[in-house]
Amino acid sequence: MKQIHQSQFIHLVKHRWPELTQDINAEENLIHFQVKHIRNLIQSFINSHYKQDLVKSLAFLEHVYVNGNKDVRNAIDVSIIEELEFSDRGKLSRRWAWEHVPPKLKELYVAFHGKMD
Repeated sequence: MKQIHQSQFIHLVKHRWPELTQDINAEENLIHFQVKHIRNLIQSFINSHYKQDLVKSLAFLEHVYVNGNKDVRNAIDVSIIEELEFSDRGKLSRRWAWEHVPPKLKELYVAFHGKMD
């Protein structure tokens, strides 16, 4: 099976989240800048307790990560997964989301942070 490359990944993202298209297009094909908009959206799902949106989004990212080329995997790992916040902050509850992170993405997060917090 052929690996998913950057332009395919971004095409899939724009199809899945058309509201991100303008912001992604403004990033001039720089994948780490493009995916920050995905990260921000997923973080908003965590912060707002949008479980269904979070689960679907993380399943999509795990699929692309597993099937992506080196650059796509790196962008998902470094600029999305490593940057997500799962720790509670004051009245903002986020720990709930951790149980919904797919195993492969949990591995990436823990490999960087050493633990969930």
